[in-house]
Amino acid sequence: MEIKLSIAIPTYNGAQTIRETLDSIVSQLEKGVEIVVSDNASTDGTAEIIREYQARFPVIRYFCNEENLGADCNIDLVVRRSSGEYVWLFGDDDKLVAGGIRKVLNVLQIHNDLAVVFINYAVYSSDFEQCLKERVLENKNDLYCENADKLLTTVKIAPIFLSSNIIRRALWERADSDHYVGSKWMHFGTMLSLLPGHPSYYVSSPYVMLRSGALRWKQDGTILLYGCELMKIVRECPKLGYSKHSTVETINVMLQSLPVTIFGSKIEGLTVTRILLWKMIKHYGSYPSFWIRGFALLLLPRVFYQLVWDFYQVPMIKKIYKRSKFWIQHRWTRNQ
Repeated sequence: MEIKLSIAIPTYNGAQTIRETLDSIVSQLEKGVEIVVSDNASTDGTAEIIREYQARFPVIRYFCNEENLGADCNIDLVVRRSSGEYVWLFGDDDKLVAGGIRKVLNVLQIHNDLAVVFINYAVYSSDFEQCLKERVLENKNDLYCENADKLLTTVKIAPIFLSSNIIRRALWERADSDHYVGSKWMHFGTMLSLLPGHPSYYVSSPYVMLRSGALRWKQDGTILLYGCELMKIVRECPKLGYSKHSTVETINVMLQSLPVTIFGSKIEGLTVTRILLWKMIKHYGSYPSFWIRGFALLLLPRVFYQLVWDFYQVPMIKKIYKRSKFWIQHRWTRNQ
């Protein structure tokens, strides 16, 4: 059977969540769709769960690495192990919303020249009981993007979320994916590198549910180190053929979100090391806003953040803050 779409799941010790992920996918399987799982030498019983599902759904193909090759290499492998014309990368702890597969197949049937399809997504709590953000990108209209700059200005860094990316496999296999090994952003970097010269598509409806969490990333500074690698990739965009305008817009999004990321990390107990500080200066230091906001926030002691957080929890202060925030946003919208 010819495979149009492979849903590719790289996993490592995903036993606690992968059942929910698979249940959300197998319930809407169609002809021409397969599921490919690349296991990075899990030690928690992931293999047994996958084989249980294979017995009921033969379209599931399972591969297990002899050793843990790292997240980037496993993402690259799961694409190359797929047989579909298109590969939908999917996290082992996310969920697919009903109708997602049918939507993607319709898009691919209408537009047979796409290099990438981006799927909008919603953010949920770690138990999926609470929706924290209904849609990451507010644009509610699907969009055919004639060139790479059009997609980049539309989605910016939203594709860093693994499960939002659908990529033409033949283009991935010709791309220099090795360049992104060790960056922690194999999927995003490779997608950016293969897109120039090809059209793409933005799906506005949030067909994927992201499971939030990973507080440890904030506590040990990992999220900030990953941000440095992400900045490095984005700054290389002009070399790949992107315009200065789309690159700067994407960088600005990262710079605007940096203070919030630093604040959240400090609240969770981040201790700024020399290595972290050096990398932040190396990758962000050429931008004045980093020195005005980011650098100062990094150096402030955690007790300062705790005081600010405790102050914000006072009901009256919280109420005033929310009202002022609404007024500023409303005024800004009216002035545009």
